[in-house]
Amino acid sequence: MSPAAFILIRMNATPPTDEELVSRVCRDQSAFEELHRRYDARLRGFLKTLNHSPSAIPDLSQETWLKVYTHLGKGNPFEGNFRGWLFRIGENTGKDMLRKRKALPLADDADPAERDQKWRPDAEDTAQLQHCFGDLSDREREVVRWRLEGQSSQDVANTLQITPEQVYATFNRAKTKLQTCLGATKDQSCSP
Repeated sequence: MSPAAFILIRMNATPPTDEELVSRVCRDQSAFEELHRRYDARLRGFLKTLNHSPSAIPDLSQETWLKVYTHLGKGNPFEGNFRGWLFRIGENTGKDMLRKRKALPLADDADPAERDQKWRPDAEDTAQLQHCFGDLSDREREVVRWRLEGQSSQDVANTLQITPEQVYATFNRAKTKLQTCLGATKDQSCSP
């Protein structure tokens, strides 16, 4: 086959799926590079929604891709949705970084009680919120979490493999349940 014919055939071919690329990662470095090219900008955008400083995003992205490469070397550790799996690793890597940052000692002039009031709801509010979130289905909790983290309905739909309309309906149903539950909890706590 002539080089021109090979190029013409390759130009008409559909790009490989994520699953095809994943299956080739161990023996073909270009497969991993293609996954990185496809998703790195989206991953960085997602990491920004997790309230990380812009200067931390490159390190988080690099750490996430390192974990992905390590896991892919052990086989196919996800079920069909590479993007969702990648974002989950990014989310967990970001949480790890935030935990490490919180573990740093406070400045001498910082009042720990004042900092706690700024960052945490009181125990009663936390208990009410946990109770109300417990009343949501797993799907509703997942949609609420992703939407509150700034993901678009389309991104959530792609990650959860549902339609954007289902995301919208699920989010609104969960929001109504939470409002009802929180309102009922507050009404009960105010009753004589």
